[in-house]
Amino acid sequence: MHPILEDNALLCIHGGKVNLKAKNAKRIKSDNIPIMLNNEIQGASISGCVNPPILGGPCTKVALVFA
Repeated sequence: MHPILEDNALLCIHGGKVNLKAKNAKRIKSDNIPIMLNNEIQGASISGCVNPPILGGPCTKVALVFA
């Protein structure tokens, strides 16, 4: 798995955008962009998910990361 950078575009499986914000990894960078730590990705908020309520509702937080 390649490192995930703070400016990468991550999506839930329904197309919602994961809002990445590095907190603890500000010193670990690639091309001056913070590298996200796993614990910062887990639980990150998601906006714009279109999963209908009848199918479980929209995604709101990252529960699992996979490639």
